[in-house]
Amino acid sequence: MNSSTASSIKIAILAEFYHQAQQGKLKFTDPYTLRGQTSSAAAHRRSAHSRVTRLTLRDVAALMIP
Repeated sequence: MNSSTASSIKIAILAEFYHQAQQGKLKFTDPYTLRGQTSSAAAHRRSAHSRVTRLTLRDVAALMIP
């Protein structure tokens, strides 16, 4: 996928986001939790540390657009 295709997809996602906000299905201030796994040398192979980032949906939308 080239960057122009990826940008076009983002526009459609943002348009739907704003549409649902206008309908009251979600709010810009609704929380969004992003979970990621990172491995650590200290943790060795047996376990991984979970990284949690809390954002609002407004933050997520803003981060989509560079």
